[in-house]
Amino acid sequence: MIRRIAVFLPNWVGDALMATPALRALRRAHPEAEICVAAGTPLATLLRGLGSVDRWLPTEGRGARALVRHVRELAARRFDWAVLLPDSVHVALAPWLARVPLRAGYAREPL
Repeated sequence: MIRRIAVFLPNWVGDALMATPALRALRRAHPEAEICVAAGTPLATLLRGLGSVDRWLPTEGRGARALVRHVRELAARRFDWAVLLPDSVHVALAPWLARVPLRAGYAREPL
């Protein structure tokens, strides 16, 4: 059973707006799950009224310290699933390091 879902939005406003149907679909598929969206403050402010989002997880900062802070927060919230909408290794790293058991996103070619 999936109880907590972390959704990582793209950074661009237009791309984040295009992701709102995916958030609604997740809500329909998992009505009892807590859906937490990882996004920067400007996007969180813009999309704050969405009924398909329960919480916002700020993703401010760059570099190793920001990554460590983000990994700790993800691990503390014990997410069951991470949905990675950006096609980015940087975005995929935090849920992997936080040991989120189920991660879904774009498939990449092995190096």
